[in-house]
Amino acid sequence: WDLFSNLMLPLSSRGAVIGLLEIFSEQQDKSYTRNEIRLIQTMANQIATSLENARLFEQVSEGRERLQTLSSRLVEVQEAERRFIAGELHDEVGQILTGLKISLEMVARSFATQLGSALDDILLMVDELIGQVRSLSLDLRPAMLDDLGLLPALLWQFERYTTQTQIRVNFEHTELAQRFSQEIETAAYRITQEALTNIARHAKVSTVDIRTWASDDTLVIQIEDQGVGFAVPAALKSGTSSGLTGMFERVNLFGGQLEIESELNAGTRLTVQIPLHGPIERRVRTRDIDYPGG
Repeated sequence: WDLFSNLMLPLSSRGAVIGLLEIFSEQQDKSYTRNEIRLIQTMANQIATSLENARLFEQVSEGRERLQTLSSRLVEVQEAERRFIAGELHDEVGQILTGLKISLEMVARSFATQLGSALDDILLMVDELIGQVRSLSLDLRPAMLDDLGLLPALLWQFERYTTQTQIRVNFEHTELAQRFSQEIETAAYRITQEALTNIARHAKVSTVDIRTWASDDTLVIQIEDQGVGFAVPAALKSGTSSGLTGMFERVNLFGGQLEIESELNAGTRLTVQIPLHGPIERRVRTRDIDYPGG
């Protein structure tokens, strides 16, 4: 059978024509009634709406992918900058201060009677400055995270945390001696660091329990305290907690999951699941995570 074009209607959305609907018939010179034309036009409008929604959805999806790529790049740049500054503090500033201390000690030995306690006070200040520079360098980026991996870095972090805050960390781990990708080790370390910082600031506890384990495809971090707790929805909605937002952003880059359970005066439990395989761009699934503000 030969087909003959009998009717052509515009596909319109928001006052703009985005396409044409062409109706074919086996009957030559077919006439359409007003009701048939009205029905076909209704179908055309529905098709136009569907096409427009599909186009908008595609644009939103592309925008999300671009945002995830930018977020990933931002995290990489931040960590690279931290690594550079930490190295400069340790290698350059630290060495200069150490040289200054040695020089002052030599002067002190040569002119001990004339200068007396004045040089002792200066040496004490230099020691304090060296300690502050070393502490800043470690806070920015501990070298052992890159050199030795996640487990040694966490053990060091917990020991230092207890010394600084007097909060004891009860740590249990399984299959953590292996090396993970640099991105995963950095994310796990930073999330743990931020959670411990929040506990020291707000929880009012003397101990915290941390359990970390790895399966074939997932790294899980669970951090729990028996502190004062907080209202999770209100904290996320307020947008004032940059620490929580940063944790969500890091987990979101891997298409992972972050769950926070907390009640006032009943403690808080934070559970993070990070997929281990595939590049970050392919892990991103924004629907898998309840991201604040999104």
